[in-house]
Amino acid sequence: MDYKKKGGEELAGNGASGVAAGARGELTQLLQLRARQLELGTDPARGFLAAEGAAGARIEQVLGRQIKRSADTAIDFVDTVLGPISLKGPIPGTGSVEGLAKAAIKYIQANTATRALFVDLTDLSAQNAAKVQNMVEAAAAGATKKVLFLR
Repeated sequence: MDYKKKGGEELAGNGASGVAAGARGELTQLLQLRARQLELGTDPARGFLAAEGAAGARIEQVLGRQIKRSADTAIDFVDTVLGPISLKGPIPGTGSVEGLAKAAIKYIQANTATRALFVDLTDLSAQNAAKVQNMVEAAAAGATKKVLFLR
């Protein structure tokens, strides 16, 4: 909040109504984001997956458009441009960097239901993210599936 000095007193530059309107706007945006995460994170076979919902919302931010949750269990999301999308990651608490890379590579090679794969590198160090990305890109060379990375 901006403050202006007037006669030795500090006064709020936005006023109480401006602060309330700003807070309402932020809360509205947060609720809309949470609603998208709930919608995108609800897997038809496994129920709500918080990490998948958050990744779905980040995919929308990267693409600049909305995606839909797929009713097909072999596909995570559907985009109007990329088509069927799959998501790998983020690494679960019991997982490993190598495990994420291997899962993504296996998916590139074996899954024919999707045309795009997003690999979620959230919470990885720059070194580990680069390791996963290098392994996946090397294995995806020549593949028809588009591979994108979320950071």
